[in-house]
Amino acid sequence: TKGGPRVETGRSNPANLIEVGNTRIVLDCGMGVTNQLAEALVPLTSIKYILISHHHSDHNLEYGNLVYNAWATGLKTEIHSFGPKGTEAMTTAYWEVNKFDIETRIADEGRPDLRKLLIAKDIDADGVVLKTDDVTITAFRTPHPPITDNFAYKFETADGTIVFSSDTEYNPKLAEFAKGCDVLVHEALYVPGIEGILKKV
Repeated sequence: TKGGPRVETGRSNPANLIEVGNTRIVLDCGMGVTNQLAEALVPLTSIKYILISHHHSDHNLEYGNLVYNAWATGLKTEIHSFGPKGTEAMTTAYWEVNKFDIETRIADEGRPDLRKLLIAKDIDADGVVLKTDDVTITAFRTPHPPITDNFAYKFETADGTIVFSSDTEYNPKLAEFAKGCDVLVHEALYVPGIEGILKKV
């Protein structure tokens, strides 16, 4: 993935797929996530959970559209989403923007009501956000100035533990949160690239 929001060929904005047994979880929904999943031959209808780390557009811009595209390809089961404060409001706003289309397709094509299939929940604090037979997901707040509602996530499974840092400033407490994990997926910056951007400002 790449940071954004930038639209160009190559890597897409932040989005990751975690597969635990038959459970498919999408972490962040930057632009390109639907196409990337399609190219990976992952049926959109198989997504069970969506996590948003924070509300920068390169992490949430395709959130509603990913779920809509799953619905367009036959989604009939619930998707549960979790994210920082504002996730529930963002979901409601998406329904308002697409109300005409959704209601037209329900009546004209006999589709189930998409608004009842996506269950969104705001995360208010650190701690376990989801526990199933396959995976326990824990959120950990880490600073991403000026954003404070920003979460790293830990996925604990029978096969091992994965931690995604999200975007973050230097944070020793995040190292403690990730200690002992089998895989750490951490934000990285290419310093010469940042220096080049700053020269253009």
